[in-house]
Amino acid sequence: MLVLARRVNEQIVINGEIFITVLEAGRGGLVRLGISAPPHVQIYRHELWVEIQAENRDAAAPANPDTAVDFGRLLSKPVPPPHDEKNPPS
Repeated sequence: MLVLARRVNEQIVINGEIFITVLEAGRGGLVRLGISAPPHVQIYRHELWVEIQAENRDAAAPANPDTAVDFGRLLSKPVPPPHDEKNPPS
């Protein structure tokens, strides 16, 4: 971890495209930061990022362990040919 000291209105530059500016350093340890970055860079507060990651893991997991097995069985069943005038159902 890189640790830097900055005063109000001083900046940190990351990769030449992300600029972090110290806007305010208040009493009680609260620091206000301004962040300028290209649109493709996603910026989150850490606690929100942790929640998003947990929700993504939950969404990617099957509702119950048997769901994946049931889905696999459905995919392995033979598919009947389509019915049309040339290929009537038997």
